[in-house]
Amino acid sequence: MKTINVQSFIDERPLKPFHAILFLLMFLTILLDGLDASAMGLIAPALLKQMQATKAELAPVLSASLIGIGIGAALGAPFADRIGRRLVLILSVALFGITTIWSAQSTTLHELMWSRFYTGIGLGAAIPLCATMMNEFLPSRMRSRAVNGMLFGYAVGGGICGPLARSVIPQHGWQGYLLVCGIAPLIVAVLLLFFLPESVRYLATAQKDSARIPKVLSRIDSTVDFSGVQFIADATAAAKKHKFSFVELFSKELAVPTLLLWVAYICSTVVLYVLLMWTPTIMSAEGRSLAETANVMMAFNWFSGIAILLGGILMDKFGSLRVISIYFAISAILAVVVGITGVHGNALLWMLVLTAMGNNGACSSMSTLATQMYPTSSRATGAAWVLAVGRFGGVAGTFLGATLIGLGWPLTTIVAAVALPTVVASIAIICIGFGIPSLRNRYDGVEAKAAFHG
Repeated sequence: MKTINVQSFIDERPLKPFHAILFLLMFLTILLDGLDASAMGLIAPALLKQMQATKAELAPVLSASLIGIGIGAALGAPFADRIGRRLVLILSVALFGITTIWSAQSTTLHELMWSRFYTGIGLGAAIPLCATMMNEFLPSRMRSRAVNGMLFGYAVGGGICGPLARSVIPQHGWQGYLLVCGIAPLIVAVLLLFFLPESVRYLATAQKDSARIPKVLSRIDSTVDFSGVQFIADATAAAKKHKFSFVELFSKELAVPTLLLWVAYICSTVVLYVLLMWTPTIMSAEGRSLAETANVMMAFNWFSGIAILLGGILMDKFGSLRVISIYFAISAILAVVVGITGVHGNALLWMLVLTAMGNNGACSSMSTLATQMYPTSSRATGAAWVLAVGRFGGVAGTFLGATLIGLGWPLTTIVAAVALPTVVASIAIICIGFGIPSLRNRYDGVEAKAAFHG
C-alpha cells in the first residue's frame, strides 16, 4: 500500500487558493480578538462615567475576559487534540460572539464582568487553534511568516477600534460598540462552518476518518491519485505514547522549554495589559479627547502589527528565538530611555507606542514559536497553555495598572517600569536557545521544524 506523509505532501507543493482562503479565515478570527482586546480599554472612560465606578471597581471587569481566556485555552485545546480542531474552533467563535452581544445588554458591572468572562472562554479556545491550523496547513519554509501574518490580524482589529469607537460611541454609547463587536464573530463562525476543513495532520495523527484527507489534499494538488493510499503524520507515534497531550508538554525534552516560554509570555502580557487597558484612562484623566486617545491606540496596534509582520519574515531567516529575544531587549531599552529622559507630551506617547511595538511583536511571535516547539499530538494544547498561562499575566497587568494609577504614578513612570518584565522575558527566551546548548538547535528556526516534523 502506498503511503503519503501529509506534512511532506504539503511541504513539497506551492501555495494554492486553498491556502489563501485558510489564511483569510484565520486572519478574520484573530482580527476579532484584537477588536475585543482594545474594546474594553476604549470604553473604560465611558463605563467609569455611566456606572459611577472607581478604577479599582472597573479592574475586575477589564480582567474578567483574561481569566476566561486562560480557562478557555486550557479546556479547549485538549478537546481539539482529541476530537479535532474544526468543531472546537467554530463553537468557540460563536460563543464569544453571543457573549459579547450579552455584554452590550449588561446594566451592572457585575453582569458585565460575567459576560466578559464567558467571552474570554470563547476567545481562549479559538486563538491558539488559529495558529495551530496555520502551522498544520502551511509549508515548513514559510510557517513563521504565515502565522505572524495571521497574527497581524490582532493589530488590524486593534487599529479598527479607534475609528470604530469615534463613529459609534458618541451616537450609540459603549453598548453599540460592543454590539458591533458581537455580531462580527457570528458572521465569521458561519464562514468557518462552510469553508474551514479539518486539519489533515490531525486526521492522520489520530488515525480516524481518513476518508476526509484526500478531499482536503486534492485542494492543494488535484493531480494526485489518492486511491489505496495510507496517510501518516510524523507525530503518530508520539500520539500513541501519551494518552493526554498535556503530559507531553512536560516530557523530558520539553519540560524546561515549556516553563521558560510560560515565564516569557507572562511577563509580556503584564506589559501588554498595563499599557493597553489603562493608557486611554490616563489620557482621559489628563484632559485628552476621545479622538486623541483613539489615534494613540490605533498607532499602538498598527505599529505592533508592523513588528509582528517583520518578526515573521525575520524568524524564517534567523530563527524564532533570536528575533523574539531582540524584540524584548529593544522594548526594555526604550522603556529605560523614557525613565531616564522623562519625556512628556506627544513624545511620551510615541515612546509608549514604540515600547509596545517591541513587546507586542515578541508576544505574538511566541505563539508562532509555540506551534514550532510541539509535535502534532500536543501542538494545540502546547500553544493553548502558553496563551492560558500568559493571560494570567494579563490579569496581573490589569490590576497592576489600576494600582499604579491609584498611587499617582504618571504615565512616564509606568512606561519606565515595564522595562523589568521585558528584561526577564528576554532572558527566558535566551535560556531556551542559547543558555542551554543542548536545546539550541532543537528549538531555533529551521532546526525546530526538523526536530519535530521530519
